[in-house]
Amino acid sequence: MTIHSMGKGLVLGAGFLLSACGPGFCQDSLKAKEMPLPVGVGSPDTASSRAAFQRIAKAWLEGDAEGIASFLGEGKVTIQLPKVVGGVLSRNQAEYVLKDLFKYTTTDKFEFTKYNAFLSEGVAGIADRTYRSGKDGPAQKDKVSVWLVKEGKEKPKWVIREIRVK
Repeated sequence: MTIHSMGKGLVLGAGFLLSACGPGFCQDSLKAKEMPLPVGVGSPDTASSRAAFQRIAKAWLEGDAEGIASFLGEGKVTIQLPKVVGGVLSRNQAEYVLKDLFKYTTTDKFEFTKYNAFLSEGVAGIADRTYRSGKDGPAQKDKVSVWLVKEGKEKPKWVIREIRVK
């Protein structure tokens, strides 16, 4: 296995990022080690996480705030969008912010292109987004990161912990 240093993480030969720093947090006490990524919770290769990212991408492309909100868990979610009020929000607040975003923007492209596994902390997907302000504005591009974690003991499911637009 080859390992390449990339700032606060290590890129494993398969192209996945192994990091002690997850989206929005960093735990210096954790050490990234040369090891295969675990299959299960933090692995971006699991069919369930891939399916969740695909459904989120479809909802985002369609401007479906309720579809994205269906992936919000019981706890708070962090949303950071440029020029929009965000922060640590309840499920209802997060859905409102997403509805507002889709009210004023049109998404032309939304595709997850990278996945970063954070061991037991979940998995982040990085999407390329092309959008316009309103329906006729000029096309603009940015990156959207969505961090998923497993929630629930009986029937765990992937839920959104964080959305960041850069």
